[in-house]
Amino acid sequence: MKNSIALINSLHVSIDIAIPFKTAHCTESDIMKTYNSKYLLFFSDVNPDLLHHFEAQCEDFRRQLKEKTDECDKRKKKVDQLQDQVPRQQPFNVESVCKREKNIKNLFLYYTGLTYVQFLFLFSLLFPNLNEKLNFIRRDTKCFSNENALFLMLCRLRHDFGLKAVRFCLSSQSASVVFNTILDIMYFKFGQLSIWPHRD
Repeated sequence: MKNSIALINSLHVSIDIAIPFKTAHCTESDIMKTYNSKYLLFFSDVNPDLLHHFEAQCEDFRRQLKEKTDECDKRKKKVDQLQDQVPRQQPFNVESVCKREKNIKNLFLYYTGLTYVQFLFLFSLLFPNLNEKLNFIRRDTKCFSNENALFLMLCRLRHDFGLKAVRFCLSSQSASVVFNTILDIMYFKFGQLSIWPHRD
């Protein structure tokens, strides 16, 4: 066994030396042939029982890997099947409530305390520039419109469920950011209104 270790060490040294100094008469192909032939000499000097043991271990590892891979594939298919069975959640926003209001009278008023016309008036007061979209700096609010942000805030004030992410498909942190942002805008806009009439 000591001879085999010495052989493999000398083999690595010879290859490391040969490759940098290859010439036109000694190509990399020639070097690799020499490399492989010396490795064959090395393995021929190893105990066959030891080689057989290593081969059996490798085969056992391959079998275990295949079993784990098959198990992962089965679990992935099971997850896909369960996801297909889960009912798709209906979106909860201004548009969906307006559609449901055709069958349920005053549904928008129930959720927000305002009729839809009053809601639009309030929205135009807070957001005179309809093309300007608020940036809440949250990943899950990229597609969240200003209209739905105001809707969330009103629902939160009236029913105290605006911060539940399940209804608005937002995280609790994102819903909190939306609520506080709209509240600050309302405070700023309404603070500019003159509620006391002039004495003249």
